[in-house]
Amino acid sequence: MIEKEQSNCVLLIGPDYRGKGGIASVLAQYKEMFECFHFVATSRQAGKIKNLLIALGAFVICAFRMADPKIAIVHIHTASHLDFFRHAFFVVLAKCFHKKVLFHLHGGDFERFYYRHPKLTSYVCHKANALIAVSSYFEQLFHSLHLSAHIYLLHNATTPPNTMPFKKDGINSNSRFQLLYIGSINENKGCFDVIKCIGSHKEELGRKIVYHLAGNDETGKFSAVIRQYGLESCVILHGWVDKEKKIDLLQNADCYIQPSYFESFGLSILEAMAHGLPVITSPTGGIPDLVDDGITGLYVAPGDTDGIFSSIKTLMNAPETRRKMGENAIKKASNFYIGKAEKKLISIYHAVLTDKKKK
Repeated sequence: MIEKEQSNCVLLIGPDYRGKGGIASVLAQYKEMFECFHFVATSRQAGKIKNLLIALGAFVICAFRMADPKIAIVHIHTASHLDFFRHAFFVVLAKCFHKKVLFHLHGGDFERFYYRHPKLTSYVCHKANALIAVSSYFEQLFHSLHLSAHIYLLHNATTPPNTMPFKKDGINSNSRFQLLYIGSINENKGCFDVIKCIGSHKEELGRKIVYHLAGNDETGKFSAVIRQYGLESCVILHGWVDKEKKIDLLQNADCYIQPSYFESFGLSILEAMAHGLPVITSPTGGIPDLVDDGITGLYVAPGDTDGIFSSIKTLMNAPETRRKMGENAIKKASNFYIGKAEKKLISIYHAVLTDKKKK
């Protein structure tokens, strides 16, 4: 717990923690670890006009909150693109009130965004007292772009499971291999590549696996691809699920699969590892901080459907390998439990408050 003396001087700003998505999940965790949680939501699950009004209202509320002399740090959580532009105004506002600003950058598309808007991005980042990176990849990127003299690495975190992982011993005539994915269903996450893989090897995989996806198919495109390949019997779309349903899916899966084209961190991957699941994924962005190839999971190149097929077959036919990888995954995930992130955040706040070089 970040005690009252320190948490009372921090104002957190970002998307509504009661919403969906990675940043919302992180902020929901922060709410539990702060004894005093001072927070202003700058956006919600709403349309553009409504979110514009929410942002304007948040700007006014923040001006009042920043006038409070007890607030010493403004900790802003942002993604890229429109979210970055929105929060740039809050960075400038905080500096007008002479507050220390922590700019916490979560956006997986940040590098491409930076090269589209290098001057603005550099200006906003340099206005902040420090940047927080969510993975080693972004820590190195921020240093290489000279975005700040003070860059901290703070991995996203997960809570330890309340129950021990339940794992089936193997595949038999009455048991199908359970693949799982949790998150937004889109091409970047590799979901379409997994479907293409299953569809291309339907005779071999169709009756042996079930591919569960817990997330929104917002455009309906994914559902259409499932029908195109005739995979309705082995692909299940659950939509967004509550905590209990998510735990149930994690407990009953054999393998987590997310061969992303890029990830800033990979919070869903971490949650799967904490539940003892081996992972099929790609060595992109922040994922190598989590997954060790051949130890906690298997790597495939983004878009490599043959590699996905080979990895599924390897884990499907090797229960002992899955068990060992799952045990290793639990050990690795313990390095990212919420308690360790909390201690690191406390040390970052202390460093920012005691830094006299940049007011």
